[in-house]
Parts: sequence; C-alpha cells; structure tokens
Amino acid sequence: MHGRIHCFHWWLTLAVAALTAPTLAADYGSEAAEERCHMITFAAPKTFDQKEGKDPLNYPPDRVVDVKHIKLELVFKDLASKSFEGVETYAFVPIAPGVKRITLNGIDLKIGSVRGADGRTLRFDYDDKKLVIHFDEPLAAGAEVSLRIEYRCQEPVAGLTFVLPDALRPDRVPQVHSQGEAEFNRYWFFCHDFPNERASTEMIVTVPKPFLALSNGELQGKTEHGDSITYHWLQDLPHVSYLVTLVIGQFAEVRDAWRGIPVLYYVRPGEEEDARRSFARTPDMLEFFSQKTGTPYAFRKYAQICVERFGGGMENTSATTLHADVPMDARAALDEDQDGLISHELAHQWFGDLITCKSWAHLWLNEGFADFFADLWLEHKRGADEHSYDLWRSFRNVAASDTNERPGALVYSDYSDADETFGFKGGLPYGKGSALLHMLRHELGEDTFWTGIAEYVKTFREREVETDDFRKVMERVSGRSLVQFFEQWAYRPGVPKLKVEFDWDDDNSMAVITVQQTQKIDRNLPAFAVPLDLYFRCDGQETRRTVQLAATKEVFRRPLPKRPELFCVDPDMGLLKELTVEQPRCMWLTQLAEGPTVATRAESARRLADHNRPEVTEALARCVANSKEFWGVRAEAARSLGRMFTPRARDALLAVVEPPATIEHPKVRNALVDALARYRDPRCVALLGDWAQHDASYSVQTAAIRALPDVEALGQIDLLLSSARTDSYRDRIRQAAISALGELADADPAGLDVCLEIAASAQRDRSRSSAIAALGKFGKHAELKERIADFLLPLLSESDDRLVRAAVDALGELGDERALPPLRTLRESTRNNATAGPSGLSDLREAAGRAVDRITKKQEETKAVQSLRDELEALRKTKDELLERVKTLESRPKENGD
Repeated sequence: MHGRIHCFHWWLTLAVAALTAPTLAADYGSEAAEERCHMITFAAPKTFDQKEGKDPLNYPPDRVVDVKHIKLELVFKDLASKSFEGVETYAFVPIAPGVKRITLNGIDLKIGSVRGADGRTLRFDYDDKKLVIHFDEPLAAGAEVSLRIEYRCQEPVAGLTFVLPDALRPDRVPQVHSQGEAEFNRYWFFCHDFPNERASTEMIVTVPKPFLALSNGELQGKTEHGDSITYHWLQDLPHVSYLVTLVIGQFAEVRDAWRGIPVLYYVRPGEEEDARRSFARTPDMLEFFSQKTGTPYAFRKYAQICVERFGGGMENTSATTLHADVPMDARAALDEDQDGLISHELAHQWFGDLITCKSWAHLWLNEGFADFFADLWLEHKRGADEHSYDLWRSFRNVAASDTNERPGALVYSDYSDADETFGFKGGLPYGKGSALLHMLRHELGEDTFWTGIAEYVKTFREREVETDDFRKVMERVSGRSLVQFFEQWAYRPGVPKLKVEFDWDDDNSMAVITVQQTQKIDRNLPAFAVPLDLYFRCDGQETRRTVQLAATKEVFRRPLPKRPELFCVDPDMGLLKELTVEQPRCMWLTQLAEGPTVATRAESARRLADHNRPEVTEALARCVANSKEFWGVRAEAARSLGRMFTPRARDALLAVVEPPATIEHPKVRNALVDALARYRDPRCVALLGDWAQHDASYSVQTAAIRALPDVEALGQIDLLLSSARTDSYRDRIRQAAISALGELADADPAGLDVCLEIAASAQRDRSRSSAIAALGKFGKHAELKERIADFLLPLLSESDDRLVRAAVDALGELGDERALPPLRTLRESTRNNATAGPSGLSDLREAAGRAVDRITKKQEETKAVQSLRDELEALRKTKDELLERVKTLESRPKENGD
C-alpha cells in the first residue's frame, strides 16, 4: 500500500523523507511531498498498565474455519444514495470438529436474513460490529458449509467511498472505490477481516449504465438489462479479505499486455495518451519482477485504476487502485515519472498478495519487500549511481526516525489500531524493512540472496507468513545462522550510531581506524554485531576490508604502503547506520572528487558544509557545475553551499548559474533553489523569480515559487498572483503560489482575494483545500478577520472532510473567537472521518480540538497582554499623580524652619 489516506505506501516513504530530510522533497516536487507529509501519523507502542496487567501485544485471531470462497452479488440502483443491496455467499470448511458458531466482522450493515445452503434460516446475533452465526448441530471437521447473507449497506463510514456531485461540483461524474487495508472492508461486506485467512472471491455487480464495475481477477462476462449492466468477476487464486476491491465509474480503458496476460490502465476519458506515457514500463516491470522472484506473475490480469479522492496506491489483487493524477502530461514527464509508485504496487502482487503477512505486526514482509523491489527497478532502469544515492538518502532517513530511545521495533505487535503499523516511527515497515533486505543481499551475496528469494516465494506462495518463515528459508539456502541478524534488525529498535575516526601511524605505516557505537547500549540493547566495509586508496591502488563490529569501541589497524589519500566508510551502503566520520579536510575534498561511489561523494558533499574554507567553497562549486558528476552529488554540494550561509558561498552559487553557465539537470536546479533561498540577496531573489516564471520543469518552477517568501520577495507579489491563476499538471503551480501568498500574508495581504476566489471555486478541487488553509494566515490584519471568518465558518458543515479539515486549521490560525462554538461542536460530534480510520476520535475531530485550544490560548494571551497594558496604564496614572503632588509640594512657599 502506498500513501496514506487510503493506502500507505510510497507516499509515506517520501513523506517520511521530507520530514527527516526536507531537501529530499525538492527532488520529487515539494508540493507532492507536502501533500504526503500531512498524512503521516507517528504511532507509539501501547503502554503497559501495571495495575490492570493486561498483555499489550496483538495476536492473530482464531481461524475456526478455512474460508474457501466468498461471492458478493451487489446491486447499486442509484449511486447518489450511497447504498447497495447485497447477497453474500460464504463457503467454508471447519478446521476442527464441533464448530457451533462462526464470527464475522461487519460494521453497520443491515441484515435481512442469514440462511444455510438448504435455505433454512439460521439464528444469529449482531451488534453492528460482529455477526455471530449459530448452527443447530456442531459442524464436522472438513464438512463443506455454505451460508447466504442478505444485507444492505448504507453510507459506510470507511472501506467504500462514494465520490459524488455536490452543490459546488454538480457536473462531477460519480465514482465508488473500496479501500480494505488495514481492516476496512468489513464496512461493506462480512468477512474474517484479518490477514491470516484467504479465499477465492467472486464479484457480481449491477450498476446503472454507463458505469463500469471493476474488481479482482478475470471478467467472466457482463449482462445488459435495460438501464443497468451486470459485471461478473472471478478471482480464482485465494487472497486475504483486505485485498478485495470494487471500483465503479466511467473510465477510458487503455490496453497493454505481458506474456499474453491483459495489462489494463483505467483513467479519466481524454487522458489515454498520458496513461500510455506514465504506465508504459509496466510490462517491463512484470518481466523484471517475474525473473527476480523466480515466479511469473500469478494472476489473470493486471489493472491499474486511477480514481478520484484517493491517496497513493493500493495493491488489490490483480487490480491496483491509484490516485487520479498518476497519468502525467508531457511537461511533467520531462524530469519525473511515476515508476516508484507503480513498481511498488506491482511488487505487492508477489509480496502482500501472493504471499501475505500473517499479522500486522509483520507488515514489513509486505511493505519492506515492495519498497525493496521498487528500489531494484530503480537500479535496473536508471543504473547503479541512482541506486547508490537512493540508498544513501533512505538509510539516513530511517536512522533519523528509528532510534532505540523510542521503543518498538520493525516487528511491531503492541499497536492500538492496525492502521498504526503503517506509520510507526515514520514508516519503519517501508524504509527499515527495505534496508534489512538490502543488508541481507550485501552480506549473503547476489547468488545466495536471490536463490533464497526464489525459494521463499516458491515455498510460501498463496500462504501467510511471519518473519521467522523468511529467516528460515534464508538460513536453509545460505548455511548461515541468521538469528542474530534478525534479532538486531527486526526485533530490536534502533540502528547503530557509528563514530569513525581515521588516524595514521607513520612509524608503522598503519591506518588506525577507531569505531565507536554511540547509541544507547545496555543488556537489552547490546552493541550491534555487524560487518562494516572500509575502503582505502594509496597511489591509485584500492584496498577494501570488512571489519566485524561487536562492542562499544573497537580499534582496527590496516598496514598500507603509505598514508592513503582516500578513506571511505561503507562505500556500497551495506549497513544501515547513522554515521559520523572524523578525518582531515583534505581527505574529504579527495572523497568529493574521487570517491568510489555516489554515496561516498554525496556524504563528502554534505560533510564539507562544516568546513568554511575558500578551497572547500571552490570544490563544492566545481562539483555543482560539473555536468559529468551524478546529479545527486551536485545537488548535495549545492545544498551545502546554502547551509554555509556565507557571502563566499553565496557568490559561488551565483557564479555557477550566471550566463553563459547553464545547469541542465532539473534536480540540480531544484537543489539550487533550496540553497539560494537561504540568501536574501537581490540577485538571488531575481534568479528565483526568473525560475518561478520560466523554468521548463514543473518541480523547479514550483520550488522557486514556494521559496520566494523565504527571501521576503514582496516585489514578486504580482508574479504570485499571476501564478495562482495558472493551470498546470495537478494544479502544482497554483498550489505553490497559494502557499507563497499565505506565507507573505503578514507583510502583504494582496493575495487574499485570489485565495478566497480559489477556495470558493468548484473547478479548483485540488487547490481548494490549499487555498482554504492559506486564509488563516491573513489573520494578522485585524480588518480582514471578520471577512475571512465569514467565509470559513460555513465550511465546517461541508461533506468533504478535506475541506472541513482545511477550514478547521485555518480558523485555528485565524484566532477568531466566533469559531469556538462550532469548533467545539465538531470536536464533540460523532462525525466519522473515513480517511482517518474509524477507531477512536477521528483525525478531523482531533484537529477541531487543537483549533479550539489554539484560539483559547490566543484569547488568554490577548487578555494577559491587555492586563499588562491596564497595569501599565494604572502605573502611568499613578506616576502622573505622584509627579503632580511633587510639583504641588515644590511650588508651596517655604516656611521658617523648613
């Protein structure tokens, strides 16, 4: 699953990276990273209540029966009603003898009847959350049993989303889409809603013409009857319940194929060419993953369906759901693609669908594998340099998020809600899960590792797995004991924090390397026992050595013919760690120019920001200007010049981009935007303004627009106003301009009218919430507060949770007291936010509570300030009175004796 709201995957990976390393956002387009960031929830393990004494861990539920097949017959008469009539046939075999009842998950479904295969009515209990079906006689083990449940689903709060026309968008074409992960499919059909059970599924869906109904598996046929049409889908390979999907809408279908298997792309009508451009590499990915896993793609089709009001992607078996804006226009495709998202979701068809984690605690076996295979595709398609840089950034981000001071490990059992596992520590099942596999590949070697992956897929296809299942396969093919490896990386929190010091023993011609592990170390969290690769170069001769770490501090000696000119730690990114290296500046400079891998050169570029010397500034500038260097190293060099924040570094940056010099790579220009935005020099402002108007890359243009407030570019307000009315892919330019106008609102409120215009526009669906959120930033201007509040307050009763959330946040920032009553009402309401998950208070209600607190605090601060003013005024009056009395006394005639 990718991106959260509906899925959690790749969006999350970038969001985490954007939070822990903000410069990464620029590489992908800052507006996309911002969109992802607000989706993240940083979960924490449940605390143990000593008094209550309950085990805080979560365990898979019992499987008293083996579910064989689920058939859903659904009739949607009118999509606007947000309802359907359903008949579910549930076929199973008891695992043990004497089964008297079964329990199914199903929330807020209205049951008409429950019958057996013979048509007899069965007794049941239903509390709006669980359906318990009783049998007259205990069932025999192995007996084939079938149930028929007639029910109605009305306005589900999660699991099935209806995107419908409304007062602002009366022309919107209706859509319906499901989102089962983690445990949301129970909102629209009855199931064992946990990933330790799988069954084949069948979907027979009747919808009004001209809508399509799309689902898992192969289309068995469609039947027209008057104004409606019935679609019959069969998923014959068993899968778990959260992977069952249903999408209803009007789409253009673009057809492709791989080894005779249909490969289908469903997009908005008119976007067929963009779909071909964006999805074109899907068949190549299918071939690549089939070869790497040793198991050809197993399902009868592969569809990618782009739907409205969806975040990221969801790997439903054979029918991935994606957000509507995956198809890219030609300009967006100049320097970007959707391969990360597409390859991640496709990899799930093996890891997550064909093989599924047995419980959410082992989610990394889904998400970590999908991230790892997306990285493999990047390596395959773009080469080793891209892969090296990607690992360098990813490892840094994981290390920043996963410290052992924060409890909880990759295998995460003590969650409060299943959805938390996706965002735990910023997404450990993604980044750290992938890193575990990268390290295992590095340690075992290519042949052994891939033999193990093929054996794992072969052994556990169509089954559910836990971490030890994977470990045992890898031990069997390698002959290695991997218990400690998995104990360190899967079952303990944290990563090693390494401080590496280089010294040269000239008397003995010996390199002396001191390695300290500086993370918290105790009996429960001992020092990591890990291999560490070291690289030396003397007169062009390379030497590599792998040392074994096992203690808090260790010293390693390496005889060399002379003092090396180059020393690098872990050049091939074989170890997940937080790294600090102490070595002379001259060696960092050599590493920047001649490091053996992109990762080593990027590390040097970043570290040299701490060395404010002329030769360092010159070296970094040369690196930025070097078109033969990999773009990521150049980008890191540019950012280091920005972090230096010196006139010399500023001038070096400007010299790099002065005509006739050109920086052709857009991602390097993106990094230059980040660097130049730190300097409020008129030349930097002018350059950012030029890129904001004319750059060929969307990502550079939008990054420059967003950077203008950083340099207080009030002279660029007209540019921002014009940009706010400019159409572009995903409304990127408009959203960037809105953000910038909001950031400049304190100094110049000229952007208010355009923000109000877009916030009210039915045709600016993607930008409306951005504009609404920006309105709160104009609150410093007292004369505008009432007008803004009058616009925002009615939005609290909107049906679109995204708009309501934006209005809530804006009102909190605005600080208008009139918002307190409706915000308190929302905070205390029973309104459910389907995108935030159904358990506990929704994200929307929590946001309302925070807004109330913020306004109340402002009130208290205002009262406190007013009280101080009153006290000062009273003191001033007292002072004036005392001065008058003194003057009166001094003016009296003096008497004798005075």
